[in-house]
Amino acid sequence: MFGFLETLVEYYTGRDASLLSDEALVLKVAHIKTIRKMEAENSLNNSLETFLK
Repeated sequence: MFGFLETLVEYYTGRDASLLSDEALVLKVAHIKTIRKMEAENSLNNSLETFLK
């Protein structure tokens, strides 16, 4: 399970995650999830603004 999280963190951050504690990995994944959600919402808002012009 944590191997997958390490891979996920390394993919999105470009940094080695093997030295992070389990808690730090979970926090990083939560942070990445929040950022991805914000990016998706921003993209949707931009699309709606373009469509409604």
